Amino acid sequence: LKKEGSLWLNIGDTYGGSCQGGGDTGLSKERHRKELLTYTNKPQRKLMPKCLLMIPERLAWSLIQNGWILRNKIIWYKPNSMPSSVKDRLSNRWEGLFLFVKSSKPVYWTNRKTGKLVTKQPLGTKGIEEIDWEWRNIEGSWQRPNRDEIFKIPSRQKSTYATAKLKKVSLWTAHDYYFDLDAVREAYTDSTHERMKYPINKIPRAWTDEKATPMSGGKTPNFNISDVGKNPGDVFEINTQPFPKAHFAVFPEKLCEKPIKVGCPEQ
Repeated sequence: LKKEGSLWLNIGDTYGGSCQGGGDTGLSKERHRKELLTYTNKPQRKLMPKCLLMIPERLAWSLIQNGWILRNKIIWYKPNSMPSSVKDRLSNRWEGLFLFVKSSKPVYWTNRKTGKLVTKQPLGTKGIEEIDWEWRNIEGSWQRPNRDEIFKIPSRQKSTYATAKLKKVSLWTAHDYYFDLDAVREAYTDSTHERMKYPINKIPRAWTDEKATPMSGGKTPNFNISDVGKNPGDVFEINTQPFPKAHFAVFPEKLCEKPIKVGCPEQ
């Protein structure tokens, strides 16, 4: 696995049996009679019958103990799952999909303004203004307005704006592994777009950008939803897909598409 790579793991689960199954002993006919008296196949009772073995979780925990980093446990919900004749539990409608990575340190950097990608740590705030860094308001201080909004500020507040504090902020973002979220974003609903048409006076600080201007009567944020859509979340609703002349449990193509788009760059 490359240092910027990721591992997407899906493995089936099962239930404990009676432990009475025999199977092939591996003995030839000539040796069978000699070995028969000494060979025993006693049940090895470690889990109760009908107990869900938690194989995916056991494997995931083993990987964690061996240095892997678990980033997501995704639920693959199957609307068209196979019917079940079981009478003493609920039928299974989902499987787990685990996202693991190896790297916990930055392996590449991207520039939010230019879109440039580099594998060597950039200069950041020690570089060139408007290319490597920019000025931003210090958290908790009054924000400097855009020049075209100066006329909106009441006279009694202009002196406060003049003393607003700024700091250098790097335009580079570090990445521990390759993860292109934009490749799998989903479209916002019509109701979400409709809500964005109306002003919001009180809004969490984390939702506002650095250009938001505190006005008399409340804060008027420059709050916009992403043009490329929303985070799809950790539940994938994907139907199973039959494949002729193949194993019955072949992955549906749509299940494979998201990990490939997110974790594999085009170049």
